[in-house]
Amino acid sequence: MKFIFVLCFIYSHIAFAQQVIIDSVQYNDGYRKVRLYVPEHYKTKQLPLLIMLDAQNLFDAQTSYAGEWYVDESIASFPESKQAIVIAVDHGNELRMEELTPFKNTKYGGGKAETFLSWIINNAIPTTVSRHKLQINISQVAIAGSSLGGLFSYYAAIQHPDYFQTAGVFSPSFWWSEESFGLIEVQKDLNHQHYFFAAGTKEGDDMLVDMKRVHDLTLKKGATVTYLEEKGAEHNEKQWRSTFLAFYHVWINQL
Repeated sequence: MKFIFVLCFIYSHIAFAQQVIIDSVQYNDGYRKVRLYVPEHYKTKQLPLLIMLDAQNLFDAQTSYAGEWYVDESIASFPESKQAIVIAVDHGNELRMEELTPFKNTKYGGGKAETFLSWIINNAIPTTVSRHKLQINISQVAIAGSSLGGLFSYYAAIQHPDYFQTAGVFSPSFWWSEESFGLIEVQKDLNHQHYFFAAGTKEGDDMLVDMKRVHDLTLKKGATVTYLEEKGAEHNEKQWRSTFLAFYHVWINQL
């Protein structure tokens, strides 16, 4: 059983479950939950920062769609010198497709990723860092997500290569728009970035084809790239749970 201690503020409701803090940041006319993982020693030195999407699925089976990722337990299993802070943003439920897609789809709409990304960079992250007195190494910032969150993570890193040095792109929904394959063209040189692409072999005929296509385009721009195909894995939380651990191992040991 997890011990939960709740502190109530006028604009912030923070719950401590082990080392996961549930907070909220103003978003449009309301508030959006932000789930924060902090290692035990987070007040003593600057730490790497990992931004993640679909936060409901990461830390708690009760809020997850189909099983949690065990992000907090996974990071805590690494030596203290290899642990990072995680700021994870909840998806907007019925707004998820709209917020995580950089282009419109003729069937599903969407296309407001830039607005959501701007809020994350300019509001969610600085507010959370300031409120919780986090010490962040700004030269060690990564972003990661799955499915539409994988597409969003790739988009974020391409649009802001000086902000996100690494992107974890899990089962990315590049099918959303053919424009996804042209994102890389806006950048001339990505030799200071790393991209981690991963998907399962049972995610449909186009998943690996599309991911390999983007992988090749990204590699040509000078980025270092990790490419992982998980044999027999499907498009689900079970795969992303193991994918996250592989991604985190690669990322944290490159710093």
